[in-house]
Amino acid sequence: MSRFKFIVFAFVWALMMVSSTFAADEKSEQAAVVKSFKQFAADLMVRFKDEKHEIVRSLPEIRCMSSKEEIFRFMERELSRSKADPNYREVPVFRKELYEPDTEYSIDVRKTESLISPYVGFIEFKWHEHDGDCAQTKEEAEAKPFHATGVYQTYRYTYAFQDGTWVPEGRQIHHEDPSELEDCKDSNERDFGCHVSDKPQADEKKK
Repeated sequence: MSRFKFIVFAFVWALMMVSSTFAADEKSEQAAVVKSFKQFAADLMVRFKDEKHEIVRSLPEIRCMSSKEEIFRFMERELSRSKADPNYREVPVFRKELYEPDTEYSIDVRKTESLISPYVGFIEFKWHEHDGDCAQTKEEAEAKPFHATGVYQTYRYTYAFQDGTWVPEGRQIHHEDPSELEDCKDSNERDFGCHVSDKPQADEKKK
């Protein structure tokens, strides 16, 4: 083998070794990141499950009605009251709500082109809602027992991997069509999963 061919062969061999080492390192890094996110997601879901997510809301009385007849009678009564008194305003009622995360969830991790956040992780799961009966006062509502409503909303939480930790990047709501996602920035207060904090409740109370 001539000196030139030997140099070319050595160069190609060294290049292959570097590429192989880089690929092995990248694969090892990706496995570590996936493992990290699996643990992060598991810890977050356990904390969501352990914490108590109760809210007492004031809301229009019509929101407490389920039958068409009941709603119709209510609207007739309110119309009559407003005609009798132009300054009449409906008095809101109160309802206690409990939110619990589903025990099942799915995750995914993807590589990005960003040097700051080289990976993003996704958690998709449901928040289930349980309601108490409506009451005229907040205190009465707090004493009411919860009922299973069968109501739930599916969310997708996004986290960016920065400096070895997972930081909140955004949240979205799944609609009936799985391909449709609404940014939580456009949500209302009823979308509990958009507003619950990623931080432990004990940390939130210290603020």
